Amino acid sequence: MTQACEVSSSGAMKARSGTSFAPLLPRSAESLRGSPAGGISGHAGLFGTANDVAKLAQTYAWAGRYGGRQLFDKNVLAEYTRCQFCPQNRRGLGFDRPTTPPAGNTAAGASARSFGHAGFTGTYFWVDPETELVVVVLTNRVHPSRHNNKLSQLNLRTDIQQAAIECLQR
Repeated sequence: MTQACEVSSSGAMKARSGTSFAPLLPRSAESLRGSPAGGISGHAGLFGTANDVAKLAQTYAWAGRYGGRQLFDKNVLAEYTRCQFCPQNRRGLGFDRPTTPPAGNTAAGASARSFGHAGFTGTYFWVDPETELVVVVLTNRVHPSRHNNKLSQLNLRTDIQQAAIECLQR
């Protein structure tokens, strides 16, 4: 069954099934830039379950294909994921890219073609098209405060990514 979602003026998400609406999850944007817009903003972050974020990331790993359908043009995805201004800036148009040498945003074992999103609030996914590896780590970096830097200090997300890479190599 396909469901559409809407966001009420109070910020509560509701799922539409037929003509009735049922409450899903109350939420608020943790983004300083997205909150003033009610959390509806192209740069307000990535919200979803680990399974849904993994499906989206897997679609990227498979050059825009998922469920037997081409959902994204593979050439557009290639353009959005390639490094646009290397070596001065590692980022692509739509995604982050590995640093050289690897530090902070990705694990040492990730390929140069890998890309992903390391969000301020703790959402992280990384895609490696060479191995079709997708790593999703959902955390709340801003709890208990916006000054919590433990994820970065402990390299938690990239250590999880490196463990997944090493599992594939066995």
